[in-house]
Amino acid sequence: MLLKIQILTLLVLQPFIELPSQTCCSGGVPLTGNLGMPSSLRGTWQLSPSYDLNYMNTLKSGDQSLNDANRKRITQSLMFETGYSITDFFQISALFTYVFQSRETDVSGAKNKDFIHGIGDAVLLFTYRAGGGIYQRWELLLGMGPKLPLGSTNMTRPDGISYSADLQPGSGAWDAIFWGLLSRTGILRPTSNISLRMIYRYTGINDDYLDFSSYRFGNEFQIITGISDQVNIGTEIFNPSLMLRYRNTRADFQGELELPNTGGNWLYLGPGLVYQASPDFHARLAAEIPLYSNLQGTQLTTDFRITAGFYFRINSRKVSSINI
Repeated sequence: MLLKIQILTLLVLQPFIELPSQTCCSGGVPLTGNLGMPSSLRGTWQLSPSYDLNYMNTLKSGDQSLNDANRKRITQSLMFETGYSITDFFQISALFTYVFQSRETDVSGAKNKDFIHGIGDAVLLFTYRAGGGIYQRWELLLGMGPKLPLGSTNMTRPDGISYSADLQPGSGAWDAIFWGLLSRTGILRPTSNISLRMIYRYTGINDDYLDFSSYRFGNEFQIITGISDQVNIGTEIFNPSLMLRYRNTRADFQGELELPNTGGNWLYLGPGLVYQASPDFHARLAAEIPLYSNLQGTQLTTDFRITAGFYFRINSRKVSSINI
């Protein structure tokens, strides 16, 4: 009976508690921003394991930073993306995640730290090459697919109280993902590549939130544009890149109630570097820093983000140059 009263109290008070922002899918897991593999010829397998670190230590109200360094959140994600080209035009890929999340607060000397980890949600993406080609200077890829609710949504603290929805490894809902990529090579130099990627995530509803309520994360829209080039240092090949990422999320809903302190707009700058050890093996390192953000209410937001990973291609023929 006491546990039910505690859960009911949390449910009533949660809309008024200042929660950290949800930074892509469940609690900071960068699913949609990491989607998409280079197009390839029929019969090609592609594999890409990676690690993502999102460090959040800035509290903002609207577009104003607050003088409060007593809240910190770190999201670490292990990701594995694999894809297979069914034909020269159709490709299917899947992205799987394992999530580690920690949140620390220090309010008036009362320190609190939460840490959870577990399997996160996954995405299936079906991609069609709608224009251009592997051996041409431009290419248009269109994709769509579901986000699968594989991650847990009912992890609890030692006292039995459930963690908030944004801290859970999963979202508990099926989402629809729409994805597109337009790229062009040879504009500035024969080896340069300019790309524009757009992603829209229409979120579903978790009907089993806290056992007797529902929760829906806000819909998300992203535009990612960037430029890369090839640089040869001796016999080694590198691809430096620079990208801009705009992200918009709508407010979350608990039942019919729109939650404050959720949703907003972000603009990031991201330098990156790819090392091509061979045509079939690449290593990559990228970072993101916030240029601007305007958040709904008061939220904890990203200070920096780092991603590192590898890319393998198995039993393939020549493919298009790396997309940003």
